[in-house]
Amino acid sequence: MELTVEEEAEEFEAYDAFEPSFEADAYDEAESAEDRLLEEAPAGEHPLAAVFTLPRLAFDAMARGGWATAVATAAGAGLRDVNQLTNMVFWFRHPQLIGQKLRPDQRDLAREWLRIRDEVVRPALAGDQRPAPTPSPSPAAPLTPSAGGRTSIPPDGLEWFGPPGQKTPELMAFMRKVYDLHVRRSRGNFVDTLPRSALDDVEDGHKARKDAAAKARELLAAARAKLAAEGRSGEIRIGVLSGYRSADRQFAIWQGQTTKGRGGFPHYYAKTREARRSAKYGGEHSDAAAAYLAQYMGQYVAAPGYSNHQDGLALDLGIGAATGRLGRLSERSWLYKWLKDNAHIYRFKPLASEAWHWTFQPAGGSQQEAVQGSSEAPASSAIPAGRLEVDRLPLLAAHRGQAPDLVLRWNDMPAVPAEIDVAVHLHGYSWAKMTLPQHMEVWSGLDLAAVDGASGTGRTRPTLTVLPRGHFTGVKSGRIYRYTFPALVTEDGLPALVRAALDRFAARVGGTPPKVGRLILTAHSGGGAPLMQILRRHDPHEVHVFDGLYQDASALADWARRHIRADRATVQAGGAPAGAMRVFAGPSTKGYSLRLHGAIAAELRAAPPSVQARYRVELSRLGHWQIARQYGWRMLADPSADVPDSARPAPARGAPAGELELDTTEMPFLPQEAEEFGEDEDWASADEETELETEGAAGFGEPEFEEPRFQGAEGEEPGSGEAWGTGLEELEPTSGEWP
Repeated sequence: MELTVEEEAEEFEAYDAFEPSFEADAYDEAESAEDRLLEEAPAGEHPLAAVFTLPRLAFDAMARGGWATAVATAAGAGLRDVNQLTNMVFWFRHPQLIGQKLRPDQRDLAREWLRIRDEVVRPALAGDQRPAPTPSPSPAAPLTPSAGGRTSIPPDGLEWFGPPGQKTPELMAFMRKVYDLHVRRSRGNFVDTLPRSALDDVEDGHKARKDAAAKARELLAAARAKLAAEGRSGEIRIGVLSGYRSADRQFAIWQGQTTKGRGGFPHYYAKTREARRSAKYGGEHSDAAAAYLAQYMGQYVAAPGYSNHQDGLALDLGIGAATGRLGRLSERSWLYKWLKDNAHIYRFKPLASEAWHWTFQPAGGSQQEAVQGSSEAPASSAIPAGRLEVDRLPLLAAHRGQAPDLVLRWNDMPAVPAEIDVAVHLHGYSWAKMTLPQHMEVWSGLDLAAVDGASGTGRTRPTLTVLPRGHFTGVKSGRIYRYTFPALVTEDGLPALVRAALDRFAARVGGTPPKVGRLILTAHSGGGAPLMQILRRHDPHEVHVFDGLYQDASALADWARRHIRADRATVQAGGAPAGAMRVFAGPSTKGYSLRLHGAIAAELRAAPPSVQARYRVELSRLGHWQIARQYGWRMLADPSADVPDSARPAPARGAPAGELELDTTEMPFLPQEAEEFGEDEDWASADEETELETEGAAGFGEPEFEEPRFQGAEGEEPGSGEAWGTGLEELEPTSGEWP
């Protein structure tokens, strides 16, 4: 809901307390973000926040794979019980298991729990900063020469800008050690200071790359024209808070040269002094203390050459009272609402975690123009990348839940396409008041470009991604709720969804709705169950499953065998394979995923390498939420690509000797262990499923799971007596009328 004039005035008063320093843009990663991260995470922000009272910093660290940092943060907030800290990390990686006890047959999960306790939590509490074994961090992209010819800024030039009396040779050596660690842990490529010829003014001295600056000026002019048309230009002013920052300026910010004591190394050095002096680090200037401070600073300030502002494409936009100072946008402010509807026209996209941060998307995604210092801006694309929320979709009217019903995204296109690829994602379980933008979009894997600073090119074919909201069943599973897709698992449901998405895409960009080129179905977590139902009726070109096989996957095995045979014949005839099936499993979904691996093994053995690369089952070391986020964009870019932190399993030959041997007295969440903690501990029953509400569920005669074989508990592996289909029978998929 947009702010009223009175609410805007109140918000502007808060903005007045924040005075952006033109000299120091350290605000971008420092005080404002830091204050927010130090706040207590509300229960609705993450499923785990309903269990543990922790600052946002702990959740932010876990989302980045900083398990030791999260443990240290939680311990500082008062959570020091080893088992509870282990639960925190384990449940963050497996949110579908929050509050549940592990069963004796869930041995892989039990081993993971014990490894987290012994190799992450206990060392972190003892001050041992060894990296967590699960997941292994993705290797940083190799450094490549940039415009200035440097591949980094060496630490030799670091200076001390804190209190003069504190400077010692020991402190400077420690500062250089922290800097080196911070740079080595940074993702993406180093971006050196851009040549002046590559930059242009946006306004008020803020610069951006020439193509980005031109579009930013157009965007701001259009927004101000809209303000004037609404008669509000006398109340509100808008502008730029921050633009391009050179790598050298970021170097000055990192060492605190321009931050006036409110950011940079001296600030964080002082802020972590007490923590570093604790016995667990073995000295405030030890290697362990340096690792801790590098991780801590990484939450707030980017290493020089690795900031989002270093490539000249990012702007921080602000709003304020007409006579006051500019402050950062919030999601309730007028400009943010306007940008959501109009920024795509000017090729700007938002950063999901920062309402004020908007990044220009150059045509074709190329950044070479800035590196070469060309004075020519790239030719603008006829259809810039964009995003659209559909609050209410008639097809999903019976799906109970919070608006919007649908989120669409698309990439750059040279013209209105006659044909477009469509990727539909089925999300998993979540909160009762889940919304797609807040809780699901960022984890869906429906990214058409690289995420989180990873190197690589995103999807280049014209593509529309479709994220529908599932039906809130009111049935609780652990501490979250089941969401199903009854409107989409019918004969005509999926085709109707695709038609509706194409209609709205065409209404936004102009022209007639395009035809479907390739249909890609993806699913995460609990979305795997409706995917199996859909595959019995429809025949997509590709299927991507992210930690989603909690049930029998015979429908997927049948689909894969048909497509492997078809692709094998195509390759033998001199063509290229057209299908793809990529399945990524964590410990909870390993059992059924390995069954799928075995079910398609015979077909794959007879297939050429080009086909084998496109049909894989892999075991991932990433956490449950990260699997889709880190692998989704890679699969959309190239379904035959190798991905980090995953491995193909060997053909199933039975468990090796000793593989299943585990002392059940060490199994977490078993009844005897729960008794040890006492009656007041927050343990949930392993089979807890409470029917909280039944209203609104009527009208769907089809249950979530069609057959008894789909009714196993989440994480349950198939028993030895279960059999898979032979694959000899050919399923003839029927489908509704496709666009």
